[in-house]
Amino acid sequence: MVKHLIISIIVIAGVSCESNKDDGINAGIINNNIIYKELIPPMQIFNPGKDSLDLNNDSKYDLIFIKSPKPLLTGFGIQTEMIKNTNTQIIISELNDYPDSLNYNDLINDTRNWSGNEEIRYVLQSYSCNSNTCPSIGNFINVNNKYVGFKIGK
Repeated sequence: MVKHLIISIIVIAGVSCESNKDDGINAGIINNNIIYKELIPPMQIFNPGKDSLDLNNDSKYDLIFIKSPKPLLTGFGIQTEMIKNTNTQIIISELNDYPDSLNYNDLINDTRNWSGNEEIRYVLQSYSCNSNTCPSIGNFINVNNKYVGFKIGK
């Protein structure tokens, strides 16, 4: 059976309606500060494969998702990566340097640990093998209903 990745994206457009106030938004909650775009059909990335999203309709991909085989001690695993392009920022975990896996209703605001504006490739889930073991790395390992917080153009 071919394994695949299904990604639902919530597009965030603006954080506050008031210019001097930044209360933020909550992951997964739809309100006037969010443009919600459900991908129909859902994005499916087969191994190996990639797909990308242009979140602000500027004809440039803002996020690129890549799935590839990863050599392990006794075979192959799957590695999932995300390339974040220039002027797109994502929330990085304060526990490690990987994209944070946000829960439903987590607050997204300017006080979060945001990445820089440069283009960079992040691991969402993979393995880091040494001579004895292959521990999992990343914050999107065996998870469901998680969100990536991002903002464009700040």
